[in-house]
Amino acid sequence: MLRSSSHLAELLRMRIEPLEVTEEESSPPPHSWPAKHRTLKSGRYHLVSLKDRNNTAFESPSEGASAGTATACGVKFVYDRKLSATDTPRVIRLLKVLPGRERDPIVCELHYIALDHSPYYEAISYCWGSQVNSVTIDCNGQPLRITENLSAAIMALRPRGESLLVWADAVCIDQESIEEKNSQVPVMRLIYQNAAKVQVWLGHDTPAKTCWEAFDLLQQLYHGYSKLGWNFDIFTKQPVGEVLGSHQLPPLSDSSWASLLELARRPWFTRAWIIQEVIVSRRALLRCENMELPWKTFCFGFLFAMRAGLLTYQPTILRHPFAYQHLVALIVTYVCFVDSTYEQFDLLSLLQSHRCVDATDPKDKIYALLGLSAEIESQKHELIPNYVLPTEEIYAEVSRSIISKAPTLDLLGVPRAVSSPLTERISSWVTDWSVRHLGSSFTSKSLQGDYMFNFNATPAHIPKQITFRGSSLILNGHIFDIIVQVGKVMTPFKLPPVSQRTTSEFSISAPGAASRMLHILLVLQDWRSMNEGFSSIRPYKGTPDALLKVFCRTIYLDKMPEGYDLTQITQDYGRYYYRLVSLILSYIFRYSVAFKVLEWWEARLMRHALIRAGENTKATSFPDMIARTVERRMVITKSGYLGLAPELAEPGQCIALVKGAKVPLVLRLKENAKWELIGDCYIHGIMHGEAFEVQKCIDIEVE
Repeated sequence: MLRSSSHLAELLRMRIEPLEVTEEESSPPPHSWPAKHRTLKSGRYHLVSLKDRNNTAFESPSEGASAGTATACGVKFVYDRKLSATDTPRVIRLLKVLPGRERDPIVCELHYIALDHSPYYEAISYCWGSQVNSVTIDCNGQPLRITENLSAAIMALRPRGESLLVWADAVCIDQESIEEKNSQVPVMRLIYQNAAKVQVWLGHDTPAKTCWEAFDLLQQLYHGYSKLGWNFDIFTKQPVGEVLGSHQLPPLSDSSWASLLELARRPWFTRAWIIQEVIVSRRALLRCENMELPWKTFCFGFLFAMRAGLLTYQPTILRHPFAYQHLVALIVTYVCFVDSTYEQFDLLSLLQSHRCVDATDPKDKIYALLGLSAEIESQKHELIPNYVLPTEEIYAEVSRSIISKAPTLDLLGVPRAVSSPLTERISSWVTDWSVRHLGSSFTSKSLQGDYMFNFNATPAHIPKQITFRGSSLILNGHIFDIIVQVGKVMTPFKLPPVSQRTTSEFSISAPGAASRMLHILLVLQDWRSMNEGFSSIRPYKGTPDALLKVFCRTIYLDKMPEGYDLTQITQDYGRYYYRLVSLILSYIFRYSVAFKVLEWWEARLMRHALIRAGENTKATSFPDMIARTVERRMVITKSGYLGLAPELAEPGQCIALVKGAKVPLVLRLKENAKWELIGDCYIHGIMHGEAFEVQKCIDIEVE
């Protein structure tokens, strides 16, 4: 996953073998139905007579029913009855949309259906957009208010000559009933899995017809994927000119490439719930007005575009290669899922991979992914949606469960945000999933369950030892060292105001490829100066390596990029021009006009130079270095060890080795003699148990 952006490189390095992708629908479910049965015919799919645990029959709607309501023009829409987790069998509502022409008002009926014996229906996946229910429709003879975007989706899908049975969350779940939301969220996976189609509504096209252009380009890209059957590795660059020419793709200057990225910017792609909705579907279709595109075509077409250099070679359209990490995470999760080997995922891996998605309710950052985690994981964690609880309690429950059940303490390495509304309300060992973060844990796993890096700072045969005491987590371990010096934070993807783009404030970066490169060079130069100076503190222990070699091994976490070895990396970072370029650019960038010049250069020169690149185009190791160091800073310890720590690391904080933790942890001692968790770290020379001493272990209370 993408364990956020810092694992984009590692995640896309997995060998995604070509899949045999067809445009036909998947095989029907056990309760098979002919595709022609789109409507609720009289007497066939009537309101199903079901019984609850009390043996009470579900009756047809009555005028006095008032189980649930929804406001419409000052009038409360009345649901016939509540849906409950105690219903046996499980019942859902389906919306029967009656036929109509394009501008006809929407008229529909709600029906109660047994989920295990549901008729042919389609599910709508859409972005709520505005939370204001501004459109009134006729439902069961009553006025019901829905959002403008859902109204547009229903109108676009509504047939002229027959009715259509659909599931849409805003109508089929009483949004004002917490009890009903709690009962329906656990079956969302089944709802989308049983649907004949998942209709993804992206909204209306632009006046420039960008959707039409993007859909057409994606079809061409998908054809290129089908023809080549590529394995995808974003940093093994295929010469762009050759790809464009050999597959009759438009040149990178063509507007369709901008349209593709404009499509990817649509709000739907950032939603948390879409991950489950499209991944488990039999057949998902992207819809923009009356146009449609199979989801498979989008995924493999977009992957082909990345391999062709879209993310790298469009600097004026895509500001940096991690901008769409949530989309890349979604695509890779889908690819893993359609491969029969990975139909269920570890919950922690999913949460880290999709940390950058959005959710109106921060609780949904958890609940939207529960259905994709392995059934045994869901049972193990005993996580049941509960919208009554405050967000901080839900996050604490999730962290407590994962820490308790997992064999290692990997969760403690998930990076903390610098600031968040929840910061003061949650313990430091509780992961705050409500905020995006570009960094990732050093113990992150791929969606297939493999560790990105093989660290064992605490020997694997020593089990974890934890205790929960109120809001505190009691760990067992020992303090190894103290941080005495920290470097700049590697943050090349944040955009400060133009007025702050000065050399002294450049640690928070700037836009554009050249501007980002300047930031990276300045940070590396800052780290290099630390590396050269730390010999005055103490010679490096346990290795005969020169300081420059130790520096290179540290920034790559002792795992060289594919196609490189330590000698090559050391030669690259040892060149004098790094310092010279940093010095010259840092002076030039005192003036904001330099940014305008660079953006012009990027737009006019870089793209065309890259289009002409030949077959000998060489991949750079920089993306791998950034993927490992983003949102981190270099540190030096009192004993002379070099490492990478979270952006919140400061002098005086301690490095701890804890039973069950595969990497060292950074802790800050509080005034009450308890500890605050800062995050995990890489300390070169102790990542494989060299420094752990079991006889020194004591209880460490983290709150």
